[in-house]
Amino acid sequence: MIIVKWRVVILLLVPTILCYGWMIFILPRLMRSDGVRKYVLQAVSLTLTCLLTLTSVASYLNLQNKWYPTLESIFADPNAPITDSHYGAPLTPVSQQVSEHTPEQENARGADSVKEALAHAEPGKPLEITVPGRGGTPDMKTFIWLPEGYASHPERTYPVILGLSGYPGWPLGFEQLAAKLKPGASRPIGDVILVAPDIFYNGIDTECVDSTNPKGPQVESTIVESLIPLLKTTLRVSTEADGWLAWGYSSGGFCGPMLAIRHPDLIGAAVSFAGYFAPQYLEGQQWRPAEDTEYDLLRLLREKKPPVKIWFFTAEDDLSIRDEVPAFTQAVQAPTSVQLATVPAGGHRYDVWFSREPAALQWAGTYLAPFKP
Repeated sequence: MIIVKWRVVILLLVPTILCYGWMIFILPRLMRSDGVRKYVLQAVSLTLTCLLTLTSVASYLNLQNKWYPTLESIFADPNAPITDSHYGAPLTPVSQQVSEHTPEQENARGADSVKEALAHAEPGKPLEITVPGRGGTPDMKTFIWLPEGYASHPERTYPVILGLSGYPGWPLGFEQLAAKLKPGASRPIGDVILVAPDIFYNGIDTECVDSTNPKGPQVESTIVESLIPLLKTTLRVSTEADGWLAWGYSSGGFCGPMLAIRHPDLIGAAVSFAGYFAPQYLEGQQWRPAEDTEYDLLRLLREKKPPVKIWFFTAEDDLSIRDEVPAFTQAVQAPTSVQLATVPAGGHRYDVWFSREPAALQWAGTYLAPFKP
């Protein structure tokens, strides 16, 4: 049963208003009587009014965000098995790759900026750097989680997970993923560097795109032209495309595949948790014309057929993208490869996505050589 409808909100709002009317106009008259009855009546009325108020507000917020689109999603099994479907180029498990250091990586091994950041880093805490912004994008705050042993193994290079939060979101939300990447965790991949830029700076829904207005957000360019080159010249990161995995949720789940599809020479793979397939601008934050198709991922997949690998997760009752998923899978052609992972119910929620992260890591460790444990 679908519950993200105005009729559901109204159905809850009507008794809520009636309860407030009861509390304001009728209950005070009844309170003039003596005895315990009036206190019981007051307690019941107050409790019922509070519950209905909270339920009405929750229903409205759910209507806007589609966290729980159906009754089934409220009671969804967090451990429900994933159903996998494959589209495009077939994938085969890879063996671990040992690559030679490039001149960039040799220089990065002695980068003073990294040594200084490491010297001031707190154990278990991410490093914080600032990346020069492009166009109207201010300098972008970025957090970096280095693997244990990074400083003591200067001969090693590491693959990168580029963490892209949903909106509204904050890069430090990737602490939970960083915990899954620690050596003590049961992880199906090797050591990685986790990088999380603040793509929604100042609370702006940038949609991770470059605005047609030069003074507007230029987030894609900041990532591609500032962040990635900076990391390659200051950290011992992989320079292979398959050593870069863009990982995002919801709007970040749009950003990740978008970066891989548009820049397959830099980012060879993406993990998307319920990402959509074209920018969804907020009112007043329309960074490109309505008819613009520059960031239409379905068009890009059909026309460019980029050699990238994508792991895409969604609950089948996630109404925010459900109707577009078939068109997405139909647009995939070799050499693009997509693994679609679905569960019957769960809506559009972080707790559902977080519980499926081990499956995404397993996929990366199986099919992306630089991530092989």
